[in-house]
Amino acid sequence: MNAEIKTQDVLFVLYSFDSNKEMMRFIDLAYSTKGVLDFSHVEIEEDLTQVYEQEGRVGPFETEEELLQFSYELCEKAKLESICLCDVDAVNQSLKDAGNVNKLNDHLLEHGDILTDPDRKKKGLFSNIF
Repeated sequence: MNAEIKTQDVLFVLYSFDSNKEMMRFIDLAYSTKGVLDFSHVEIEEDLTQVYEQEGRVGPFETEEELLQFSYELCEKAKLESICLCDVDAVNQSLKDAGNVNKLNDHLLEHGDILTDPDRKKKGLFSNIF
């Protein structure tokens, strides 16, 4: 685990692939140490909102880039510093290795993909994009 990353500064985004929908990516859960992110309180695209209301998850995302972009937006709205993207395999491995829930986030940080923007504090995460 990266020693500079503090668990309380991370948005954990757990996603899966849906083989019935051409292997599209779906966010199944997003949470931080503050709790589970309630997507019904987050402004998201209408298409994503409909899927969330029907299936209890957000998506589909056709590419990893779309998933990353949306995750960055969630991170910004949650006012957190980093994202830990974890697919089903990383979650399963972390659950197996952690032994208890208290250690789960540390294991997810080890097995997931960590995304940070070191300049975020200086200029805002999306200032370069818009």
